[in-house]
Amino acid sequence: MKAKLLRDFFSRNYYENTWLLFSLYAFVQTAICSAGFHHPDEHFQILEPLGWKLGLYGPGDLAWEFKEQIRPGMQILLGWIIAKGMIGADIYEPFLLTAFLRQVSGLLTWVVMVAYYQKWKLQFDNSTHRRVLLLFTCFLWFLPYLGVRYSSENWGALLFFSGLYCVLFNHPVNRNYWLFTAGLLMGLSFYIRFQMAFAIVGFLAWSLYSKKHTITEYGVLLFGGLTGAVAGTLADYWLYNQWVFTPYNYFFQNIIAGKAASFGTHPAWFYVTAFLGHAVPPISILLLVLLIAGIWKNLRSPYAAVFICFFLAHSAVGHKEMRFMFPMALLLPLLCRYGWRALEQKFTSNYLLFKYLFRMTLGINISLLVLVAVKPAHGREALYKAFYMIHNDNPEQKIVYATKSPFDDGLKINFFNYCKTCFTPVDSSKKEDNYYLYTIRLSDLSKFGNVDARLEYSTAPIVPEPFNIGHWQERTNRVFIWRVTRDLRD
Repeated sequence: MKAKLLRDFFSRNYYENTWLLFSLYAFVQTAICSAGFHHPDEHFQILEPLGWKLGLYGPGDLAWEFKEQIRPGMQILLGWIIAKGMIGADIYEPFLLTAFLRQVSGLLTWVVMVAYYQKWKLQFDNSTHRRVLLLFTCFLWFLPYLGVRYSSENWGALLFFSGLYCVLFNHPVNRNYWLFTAGLLMGLSFYIRFQMAFAIVGFLAWSLYSKKHTITEYGVLLFGGLTGAVAGTLADYWLYNQWVFTPYNYFFQNIIAGKAASFGTHPAWFYVTAFLGHAVPPISILLLVLLIAGIWKNLRSPYAAVFICFFLAHSAVGHKEMRFMFPMALLLPLLCRYGWRALEQKFTSNYLLFKYLFRMTLGINISLLVLVAVKPAHGREALYKAFYMIHNDNPEQKIVYATKSPFDDGLKINFFNYCKTCFTPVDSSKKEDNYYLYTIRLSDLSKFGNVDARLEYSTAPIVPEPFNIGHWQERTNRVFIWRVTRDLRD
């Protein structure tokens, strides 16, 4: 059994296996370093309710979505189970939990991505064509970054595409089993991220148009989907301690009541222009051209149907964010490979120009891949881990803050606040020795007058004076932790 699984993921092609293992390393490395969240929802809609369910604090500071009961509980329940296991093993730390969740997310994303690659490559007889597909699969710089996120976008995509894989590549002997599993996974994907319904509709539209399934098989798919919905409803009951239909609440608050639009609206073409900026030119330009060509030339593909339906539905809604399209990132290697095949003759007719542009684009892409593999997604978690380490080394010393609490980010960040009494606002009339000072600007230290302070932590190094032209560094919001050993203020 193990040998078969390995054969499913790795071939006898040394070149191919090398880059697949490189891709695995990129995911693992990114999961280690990409601490924090890409978007606040990744934290406030999952980790904060998770901390409450663990009994670490009360529900008073949770986001408005919790009070309106519009967020599903499935992902929170999964995190709660893992956290309870850590607590039982006496190894729980919030940073260890988030690191583990990123690793699990990244490894599952990699498994799904490689499983699709092993099937997709069979569409191309030419070894060069397969290498281009391998290149897109292993080297797109944002795939590891998005894949390690314990976000609803990533996990909704993971479950949906796992279900789609069961439909497209199932074994005919156990067809109903795989169709039930596909429906179950798609139902769970909907109950993790409701917008995955658009992808499910795209799949069903392709299936009906292509006449791929019988009425009985649709019944098996539906039964699996309803089973996933029941599991999601039970998870919501566990979260809110009452029966609640979160999909309706979500629709009512965001569409009927217009809550989503209150956060801003954008034109229909937003995702095109946003992609050009977020994916970084010239990479984004190349990918967009290949993506459009690939979809246009393969409109009857299930992947094109899923992408088009998902894209058009999101484009029709007023409130748009680029992260809403993240679930479709797993399709980019194949759709861009389709586009490559469609435009191949144009590439060869301008071979020298294309060769140099491609090398430049590849160099930029690899540089970005290295950057996201070593850079935190958000500096907050690294800051809180620094606080945690300081507290472990000096449990008796206070950490005072000059402006506002480091756990105040619009909403209260309680999940990483391990010590409610360790942080206190500064009292300018009181002299103290041996404490730690948290500031968000370098210039804030001067407000304390005559103190003997040594820098313990910063989100970025202090630049030498010749490069601090106009004293820009003093005005830049960053994070500094100082160790004050003598307070000489009068």
